[in-house]
This record gives sequence, structure tokens and C-alpha cells, in this order.
Amino acid sequence: MARATSCASEHVQDPVNVLLITLDQFRGDCLSVAGHPVVRTPQLDRLAAGGVRLTHHYSQAAPCAPGRACLYTGTYQLNNRVVANGTPLDHRFDNVARVARRAGYRPVLFGYADQSIDPRHTNGPDDPRLSNYQGVPPGFDVELELLDEQVAWRAWLETLGYGTFPHGDAALASEPDRPDHHGVSAFLTDRLIEWLDRQDSPWFAHASYWRPHPPYAAAGRWARAYDPAGVPAPVPPGTGGHPSFGHVEPEAAPPDVAGLRSQYFGMISDVDHQLGRLWDALAERGMWDDTVIIVTSDHGELLGDHGLVGKGGFFEESYRVLGIVRDPRSPACHGTTVEAFTENVDILRCHRPAHPCPVRRAPAHPVPRGPVAAMVARRRPLGVRLAMGARRSGTGVAVGPAPRTPAPRRAAFRDGGVRAVRQRRLALLRPGRRPDVADAGHRSHRRAEPRPGHVDLAIRAR
Repeated sequence: MARATSCASEHVQDPVNVLLITLDQFRGDCLSVAGHPVVRTPQLDRLAAGGVRLTHHYSQAAPCAPGRACLYTGTYQLNNRVVANGTPLDHRFDNVARVARRAGYRPVLFGYADQSIDPRHTNGPDDPRLSNYQGVPPGFDVELELLDEQVAWRAWLETLGYGTFPHGDAALASEPDRPDHHGVSAFLTDRLIEWLDRQDSPWFAHASYWRPHPPYAAAGRWARAYDPAGVPAPVPPGTGGHPSFGHVEPEAAPPDVAGLRSQYFGMISDVDHQLGRLWDALAERGMWDDTVIIVTSDHGELLGDHGLVGKGGFFEESYRVLGIVRDPRSPACHGTTVEAFTENVDILRCHRPAHPCPVRRAPAHPVPRGPVAAMVARRRPLGVRLAMGARRSGTGVAVGPAPRTPAPRRAAFRDGGVRAVRQRRLALLRPGRRPDVADAGHRSHRRAEPRPGHVDLAIRAR
């Protein structure tokens, strides 16, 4: 952290382009620059070499809609209340698109955002937006829509002579049978590059890539890029069994988990290759040194670890994601890493909703707004807050700042149960015990009660 935050601020005042990229279900350790023994990600490594890599970066929630609600609004799940795919996002919350519009941009979306519409802002009970959870947060203009059914991509494949597909998953699952340049990641990249050719003023684009989200089937040559016999084995399941297993519905890993892992790694290398095309396109158009780039994910992937796949449950693999930020105006930061705990809510820090909202915040320490690159360039810490402690206040919930501790403290979910220990005013998780609370210096355990200014649950704190 010291190295990254010592970067000199060399900002100019001219407007810049902003490119926010999400790679769905991309777990944080699957980068070659991060030391993964198998996965090759030269283009993400290239971005990290010209930017700042967040080595302990986390999503706030899973699956897709809850994780993205936190990312887009800069609020925690206890505030935005999006708890599942299909939970409506309150229209009154501010979000990254609205912030961009107030800054003079016209934010556009390529892909999808997975945010269900607030039913109070529909055209009535027959509004088709009430029938799916893949809506768009207010403020975005949709340039390319790629929802579950992948309609635009499937129509393009039909024009190439591949016939028809009964649904989106059928097209995605058959990606190994077609060249990678006809894949869903290539299709989005092609449309984004075409759009860049039409821009003659500062722009804001959100590129939301489907991959490496399942089906576990990489496009073309990438389906054969990793030999299942050569991929590392997953973390085996524990023996204790956590009591919360009865309250979640994680997906069991299939017998051929090595094949699944090889396809997942192939999907990562495929989307990495497409990002390389995008980096080159920006450079060729003279935009590379005028574009702030942020790459992250909505959640991770268990990938057979603990006997599970997908992103259900509560293990670290479901929530630790990649985080890379490149601000061309701060070259002294390029090639550095931030080792401290960072979160997707750090990308956009919203202090108040766009309109009056039932969630009320207690007075808090000033927190710089995103993007993360601006925080680094201005010598401000990234991991300044965690999931907040909450207390009842009237009819709303007042949320105060989480206290800091002088040293990093990790609390990763592991098999066999956990124990929550209140230490230095933080509730930390320790393996081997049920989630009760022990005050430091006391032997007796008691059930945790929310207390003002305390963190109820921390994965990593500083």
C-alpha cells in the first residue's frame, strides 16, 4: 500500500474517457501476474503493468444482481437490499451512470447489468421489464444488449451460417465448436471497437462481458488451451461441516472437475485475448493515454474448491475477484500493487442517494469518491471501510463508519465452522467454532449483537 499511495499526483484537468469492464464470475487468483501456476492472462498483465493491481479485492455479494448492485451504487447489501437475482433496486439510489451524467458524459452499456427495475417506475403491471431480472440501472444508454438469451449474438451467428439456437445457453455451450473470433466475447469486443470509431468527444462505456461465466465451454482454440490433466486440483472439502450449510444452496462439483477447470481457464484466456484487441484499438485511435480503465468482477467462482462450483455459499473463492485500475494521468503509480483490503464499493462511493431514501447515514469520516485510481493518485487509502455496523434509528437505519485497526486482519471462510471474535472493535472469523462472539479478555461466549460503529462481519480489515 505504501508504494502505491506514494505515487505523485500528476493529474491534468482535461476530461478523460472512462472504461468500466466487468468479467462475470472471474475469481481473483486466476491471473498469471498474480502467480497462478497455469492460467495465462498476458493482456490483463499488460494492463496491470501500466496501472495498479488490487491484490486483495473483493465483491460484496453473490450472485450477479447483488454483487452488481453494490458495484454500481457504491453501497453495501444491507443498504441497497438487493439480496438475489430479481430483487428490485430502489430507483432512488445514486449509481455510476448517474454520476457520469452529472459529469457531462453519456454512459453507454455493452452487455448487461442484471438489475431488476423498481416496480414503482414501470409502465404498469404488464411492463415487460417486470418479467426478467436483467434490467439496466437508471442513467445508462444501452448500445449492445446481451442478456441470458444472447439475442444479438445468436442472430449474428445465424447470418454466418451456424443455424438457429433454441436458447442462449445452447449457443454458449457450443462455443468450442466455433472459432474464437465468432465467440460471445469477440462479438462484444467487435461492437465496442466499432463504437469507438464514432466517438469524437470524451466518453464513458461499461463493457459487461459474460465470460468466464458458465456454461463451462470456452470458444474455439481456447477450449483446448489447457489440458485437464495439467490443471491444479481443487481444494478438497473439509470434514467438519459448517452449520450454515443447511441455509445455503451451493452447487456440488461434477465428477469431471478437471475438465470444468480447464474450460474455465480457457474462457479466461479467451476474454483476456479480446481485451488485448481492445487495448490495441484504443492505442491505434490515440485513446490509450486518455482513458481510465477499471477491470473487476461481480463475484468469483468456487471451481471445485470445497467440492462446489458456482458462487453460492460463503467461501472466499466466491467473493475475492480481480481488480486492476489504470489512470494514464498518474504514471508514477503504474506497475504498482495495493496489498490492502479493497472492495467493489470503493469504485463508486455514494454518500447519499440521488433522491430521498429510507436509508439514513450517521455522520461519517470523509471518504473520497471513486474511481479507485483517483484515490491512489491523491494518496488516499483504498480500504477505508468495510461492511458497516448498523443500529436502529427511528424508522430508518443509521450507518456509521467502521473503525480501523493498525494492521491487516484476514478472516476467510473455511470448512469446519467459524468463530467470530470481537478484537480491536472488529468482529473477526476464526476457524473451528460457531459464529458466537467473545470479547477480548473474556472466556465466555455470547451471541453477537449489533452495536453502533462496529463491523458485524469482516473478511479482511485494515
